[in-house]
Amino acid sequence: MKKNITLLAFALLAIAVIPACTKKSSSTTNNSSPYTMTATKGGSNVSVSGQSSVYAVVAGPLLEVVGESISGNDTTGFVFMLGSYTGPGSYTLDGMTNVGEYVNKTGSTGTIIIATSGNVTITSAATPYMKGTFNFSDGTTSISNGAFTAHF
Repeated sequence: MKKNITLLAFALLAIAVIPACTKKSSSTTNNSSPYTMTATKGGSNVSVSGQSSVYAVVAGPLLEVVGESISGNDTTGFVFMLGSYTGPGSYTLDGMTNVGEYVNKTGSTGTIIIATSGNVTITSAATPYMKGTFNFSDGTTSISNGAFTAHF
């Protein structure tokens, strides 16, 4: 029960706080941004791009990687919080220390998939890029072929 409450709290925090913390983009749009996050969810491709939309932040042992697209009240994207980050390598998503989720919110309704299994692999972390791959599942829905190049 405690794990479910923790996961629910994290999901609500991601929906409420992450969009508010998003870096603002400049008035110039670059459609060929090197910063991207892509994956496959249930046979459909999900893609986010842009320096203000795909980024990574490290604070001590905590790494947050965000790839999101926000349009009005609609949000689609991925959030990874790795509480045991020590540098490039593979991290198991366990829903407690290392958490991954997919959010697709339209207006006041949406879908949140919180990883109960899977991994994130950080292949490189050198300013201005962090690169990696990911896949995860909540036991019902799978996210596969995930890859990102985040502003770092």
